[in-house]
Amino acid sequence: MINITGLTSVQNTQKTEKKKSSSATGAAFAALLVQEAASDEAVHDASAVAGMGTVLAAQTLTMDSEGRARNRRAVEKGGQLLDKLEEVRTEILTGSIAKQDLYSLSKMAGETKDLASDPALMEILAEIELRAEVEIAKLTKS
Repeated sequence: MINITGLTSVQNTQKTEKKKSSSATGAAFAALLVQEAASDEAVHDASAVAGMGTVLAAQTLTMDSEGRARNRRAVEKGGQLLDKLEEVRTEILTGSIAKQDLYSLSKMAGETKDLASDPALMEILAEIELRAEVEIAKLTKS
């Protein structure tokens, strides 16, 4: 059995008095109601903006079939270009690079650049195309 020690009886409880409502409390309540109404308007305005965002998102999702086909071609060309870059890299490492591979790389970079819409990507593709042309000129010169 458990023994509990140290308990004392509760004594000297105090009664709390109810305060009478004052007109100051009524004014504070009225101010809170005005604040609440203003915040409801802000919520309503935010929902209007969210509604517009939904419309814009729906427009983005309903891209025309030509745009989807263009993106698909760009992805395919990008994959082919990466494969060709890997092939050229391997040839450079082995010390025997074919001029035809450089021509192909230059052509592919140019075609992919025409499909790109991102300025940074277009710049990278232009650099690849230029570098391939420089390497072709080096091979042709020697």
